[in-house]
Amino acid sequence: MRSASMLASTAISPRLMLASGLVLLIALSILALMQGGSLVAWSDIVAAPSRPQTLAQAIIETIRAPRLSAAILVGMCLAVAGAVMQTVLRNPLAAPDILAVTTGAQLALVIATLLLPFYVPGLAATVFGGVLGGLACLSLGGGLRAPPVRLALAGIAVSLAFAAISSAIVLMADDRASGIVLWSAGILDQTGWTKVATVGPTVAIGLFIVGMMARSFDLLGLGEESAKGLGLTRTVTVLALCASVVLAGSAVTLGGPIGFVGLAVPNLIRGIGVTRHRHVIPLSALWGAVVVLLADVAAQWLSAEGSSIPTGAIVACLGAPGMLILLRFARIGQEQRPKALST
Repeated sequence: MRSASMLASTAISPRLMLASGLVLLIALSILALMQGGSLVAWSDIVAAPSRPQTLAQAIIETIRAPRLSAAILVGMCLAVAGAVMQTVLRNPLAAPDILAVTTGAQLALVIATLLLPFYVPGLAATVFGGVLGGLACLSLGGGLRAPPVRLALAGIAVSLAFAAISSAIVLMADDRASGIVLWSAGILDQTGWTKVATVGPTVAIGLFIVGMMARSFDLLGLGEESAKGLGLTRTVTVLALCASVVLAGSAVTLGGPIGFVGLAVPNLIRGIGVTRHRHVIPLSALWGAVVVLLADVAAQWLSAEGSSIPTGAIVACLGAPGMLILLRFARIGQEQRPKALST
């Protein structure tokens, strides 16, 4: 009887998380479209699909809807990238910001924007910088199978160095640095659909690749020797890490270096007992979007006239206590294997 109830619980839990996450995402999306003043009302949001020629519709189309889309994409990218890194590296402390992927992407974009005499696409710069940051962390930390704490310490050291270099470049730069300063704080302001349209297809491809590898991630959870015996090669590890870096670079391109999401959200999902990656990946994407969108709504609500509170700061305020609670009550760091590998 007890085992039957446990199986029922594991079957229902992901569905409940999915349903509650979707409800929260819809509610927060409506709030996000109505934030920022009284020019947009509920009636304007309802009428938006018909695209009426009004000031409210122009605000929704050019400012608020792009920002909403950016918040959702950033949350999805960071949470899924963190989930993949934690699985592939078998390290619950792995995340884009912990492994210096985020700061590497930030440094590369700062250099491409302020120092290079030729144009470099923002997404290409962030992905390249993310790869360099991740490789530097792995090299100093001892490789793919380094102990979790050692790899985290190496990532923190590399991140501090990259962040210091980025700050020095920005301080010595000209007036072009003003936009970089706001972006580096993790602000999601968007003017039009240019960035979202550029990054969106890359995010879709990255999420598709990761989703198709869900069963391989389950095999990795059985241990390295077992995974090899079942035909899993090093190619899976490399492809998964590349996809996670591309997702992290996409998030940095849209919203700057935002932390905690990639670390906290996947650990939270696993901490409540969800282990199958066909559930972990989509739930990480959904709840990552919810977390970032919640932080962005709070940032807009708290922003006074003439000021703008970065979403990244709100995420840190929410993420830090959330991780402390999670570390206190959840079994993070203990091995959790998939209950079964049957389809």
